[in-house]
Amino acid sequence: MSKKKPKRPWAFSRVGKTVHRLEWRHTPKSPIARMLLLTDLHWDNPKCRLDLLKQDLEIAKANDYPVMVGGDFFCGMQGKYDPRSDKSSLRPEHQRMDYLDALVETAAEWFDPYKEQLTVLSLGNHETAIMKRHETCLIERLVERLRAAGSQCQKGGYDGWLQLRICTTTTGGAVAGL
Repeated sequence: MSKKKPKRPWAFSRVGKTVHRLEWRHTPKSPIARMLLLTDLHWDNPKCRLDLLKQDLEIAKANDYPVMVGGDFFCGMQGKYDPRSDKSSLRPEHQRMDYLDALVETAAEWFDPYKEQLTVLSLGNHETAIMKRHETCLIERLVERLRAAGSQCQKGGYDGWLQLRICTTTTGGAVAGL
């Protein structure tokens, strides 16, 4: 007999092209609504402290916190048309002829254990530079892979809104927005 997974206390949705909503169901016994906000990860850069990032993501997963990444998920500066490009400064798994594909592939694998926590991955100036020079969107491609693996995450824009809403359950079971 399989254990039924408890209903998560939060829900995520897209309500507009660049508007997303995180909504928590709250009762008097519920813990405080929490989330993990990350920006400027530059996840693929060798200087990124993946050990610390993993610790934070493990906490988010263990406590069922939603995770949002607001821009510059990727560094992506070693592409063919980037004037700063230096292939020798890449992590070994990215030293491939299909560099941009390697970024998406390895990110999807690395973030797979946290796919249920990921809500929105937004574009930053590094991702938009890749779009301009290479005509592909690394965030869109990563989100596609994560969604194919069961994530509900969405691609966010370079700018946009995140609506945070806490709904309380009253004694009659009705839900009221705060």
